[in-house]
Formats: sequence, C-alpha cells, structure tokens
Amino acid sequence: MKIKKYIAAVIILGGLSYAAYRSFITDILLRFGNTMNTKAVIEERITGKTSYPVLRYKFSYQNQDYIGFASETSGLQVSDTISVVFLESNPSINRPQKEME
Repeated sequence: MKIKKYIAAVIILGGLSYAAYRSFITDILLRFGNTMNTKAVIEERITGKTSYPVLRYKFSYQNQDYIGFASETSGLQVSDTISVVFLESNPSINRPQKEME
C-alpha cells in the first residue's frame, strides 16, 4: 500500500509541477527572456475538457511549425491572424501577444 501512495504522490506532484511550469514559469520566460514576435493563423476551434473551447494557432520559425492555444473568449475566429510572442531559444514556448499585455 505504501508503494501505491508513493506513486500517487509522484503523479500529483508531477502534474502540479507541470501546471506551474506552463503557467508561471512560461510567463516569466516570455517577459524577461530573449523573445521574438511573429504572425500566427488561427487554424482550429477545439472543444476540450475545459469550461470553454480554445483556438489553436500555428506559426513558422526557421522552417519549423509551432502551435499554441488562445482563449475563445478573445473574440478570434478560425483563419484570423494574430501576433504571437515566443522564446527565441524555444519557440514552442509562446503566447498570443494580447495575453502578454
């Protein structure tokens, strides 16, 4: 039984760490790191497990495609173009510029 509790604790701690990384640390990296701006195209409206759908966007940097997600409450629609801020050393860390203001 101790092993099951240990595994459950590791899974919970890992999930919380990942959530903290994605929200807090990503914002800090984008605010104080070496960032770039580019345009992205909203490609798809995704209905997920959240309380509201999200919009998936895609942009290219150095011949590589990257994706990100924006809140549908932003008023955007599929095929709209938005400005995106991304970390130059790791473009997969990105946010819509409006969310950074």
